[in-house]
Amino acid sequence: MSDQEIVELLATGRLRVELDTGHVFAPKSNTPDKPCGAVTSKGYLRVCVNVHGRQRHFMAHRIVWVAANGPVPGGHTVDHINTLKADNRLCNLEAVTARENTRRATVNGLYAHLGRRDGIRDARGRFGKKRAG
Repeated sequence: MSDQEIVELLATGRLRVELDTGHVFAPKSNTPDKPCGAVTSKGYLRVCVNVHGRQRHFMAHRIVWVAANGPVPGGHTVDHINTLKADNRLCNLEAVTARENTRRATVNGLYAHLGRRDGIRDARGRFGKKRAG
C-alpha cells in the first residue's frame, strides 16, 4: 500500500527525487528547493507528507527506490550498500530479501551492542544483564 501511495505522490508532482544525490523534495511545500526529511533515531531519513488529510511517513530510501524502479518486489527490502543509512543515492540502494539484509547488518557489525541480551537467563528464563564479578 505505501509503495502505491509513493507512486501516486510522484506522479502528481507532490514529491520529486534527484536520483544522483538521493534527495527528496516536496515541490508544493513552503520550501520547494530544500530537501525534505528528518533523521530518525536509527539514522534513516523519514519524509512526512499529507495524504488525503492524514500525515503519512515514508522512508526516503524507499521513495528513491520507487521513483527509479517502481514498487519494491514482494518479500524484499531496500538495503543501503555502504551501510550509511542517510546515503540515499540510487547507486547505494539495492533490493534484497529480509534474510540477506539481516545477514549484511550482522556482518557489518550493525547489530553490535543492541539490546541487553548476553545469553544469560535468570531463574524465570528471562534474559538479563551479566552479573558483575
